[in-house]
Amino acid sequence: MSITRAGPWALLLPLLLAAGCAYATMQDAVGGRGEGTSAVYPVTPSKASALARRVIYRACPFDIQSSRDGSLLTCEASAGPDTTFIAVWIDPGPTEGESVVTIRSVKRSPTQIMNRLPEDQFHAQFRAALEGKRE
Repeated sequence: MSITRAGPWALLLPLLLAAGCAYATMQDAVGGRGEGTSAVYPVTPSKASALARRVIYRACPFDIQSSRDGSLLTCEASAGPDTTFIAVWIDPGPTEGESVVTIRSVKRSPTQIMNRLPEDQFHAQFRAALEGKRE
């Protein structure tokens, strides 16, 4: 192989290897709770869990996992080659009848174009569901 033929591969191969090493997993979503987006809603934790499940279902209708008490919901949403790992935590709010809802949404690959449920979109849909609107 000549030097001129190896040139493009010499540049492309390290980029491909770096992209392959940067794949996220569900653990990145679950372990990144502090990096998620949180909001306080005027709803009990059990109702917040039900609303969150409804919102997540639109992005991931097949495999929503939840902790026994419903305080953590997870889902691996796929669309073709694109996969998004979603983790949602439901905690009691600062006052009775409120909940703190936190979402962490992580694309599997940094080169992936589509995020099945961005964090801001989750909160917009959650607010709409809370108000009885369809967004």
